Amino acid sequence: MKKIILVVLVFTGMVSCKPKNQNKYAWTPAYELKAYTDMDNAIKPRMADDAKRKLFVNYIVAHLKAELPNGLESVSADSINKLSIKIGKEYTFAHADQLSLKSVPTRWTADVEQSLRDGILHEWPKDDLKTGNKFCDCAIRQLKKIYPDSVIIPLMPEVAQKVGGECRNEVKK
Repeated sequence: MKKIILVVLVFTGMVSCKPKNQNKYAWTPAYELKAYTDMDNAIKPRMADDAKRKLFVNYIVAHLKAELPNGLESVSADSINKLSIKIGKEYTFAHADQLSLKSVPTRWTADVEQSLRDGILHEWPKDDLKTGNKFCDCAIRQLKKIYPDSVIIPLMPEVAQKVGGECRNEVKK
């Protein structure tokens, strides 16, 4: 879950890395290289392993090309943000064991909360989502007490265990 959240947050920060496209056919080799380079530079501080980062960025660019054939400028920044979250989650769920990311403080936003919720519910039994949502509410509330301004992602194991234990007890009531 911790890696999912960080990847999603890294990915959402890349919205500002949109290469400028001046022609009708967006995904020229130069445009694609610019998108790749910008995204690689945005991710590099948090994903030091060059080989893993290359796989991640290639995945991102391939999916952006498929979803946005007219280029990144063809949709709003908000649409790119939502698409980025979707692609980031897909990649993380498929490759979580291969990611090695550094912990970073991340400001609380609705997207951060939703990413936490999605990460928790991805692992939660699908036949008990009502309890899972109660657990998520508790976990977000507890994390905001510990980290009022910015949450440190990935969570430190002792924080995850503490919050998880408290919230398991709360939802059992």
